[in-house]
Amino acid sequence: MKLKHFLLLGSVSVCFAACTKTNSTNDGNGLNNTDQQFIYKAAYANLDEQDAAQLAMTKGDTSVRNFAKSVLADLQNSQASLAGLGNEVSVIVSESTDTGYNTFRKTLSGISAVHAFDSAYVQYEMATDQNMISVYQNEISNGNDVHVKNYATQYLTQIQTHLQLADTAVNHL
Repeated sequence: MKLKHFLLLGSVSVCFAACTKTNSTNDGNGLNNTDQQFIYKAAYANLDEQDAAQLAMTKGDTSVRNFAKSVLADLQNSQASLAGLGNEVSVIVSESTDTGYNTFRKTLSGISAVHAFDSAYVQYEMATDQNMISVYQNEISNGNDVHVKNYATQYLTQIQTHLQLADTAVNHL
């Protein structure tokens, strides 16, 4: 139980990088701070979850591997769309995982028991998805750029679906 709480707390760390382009207006054109932070958080979450899913596809049991495979495919698509969006709005989208996640990954990859790994991975997915749902909802409510808000609207449902799938998976572990 302590390991589960440690993993959850360590897993949701997201790096917040500074942007050079700032526009605090709310006219639908140009990025405000909410838009900028959303892009950074979404990129790190996408990449971190992709990496965790790839690990789960090698260490998890069959049901967790199938869940991870689905998550990975979705996140690769959403990250590709986010990279295109970043080009469109002149924001560099990270191509590497967050340093906080890298610490968690070492812990996750060190778990040798399949059931313990599955539990830790699914709990990580749930915690990350819960956090990102709030991030996406914040972008939809407070973002300025219509393209960034459209991305958030488009992919929010995907994250909510992942959370439901993870919740189902954790109940079967």
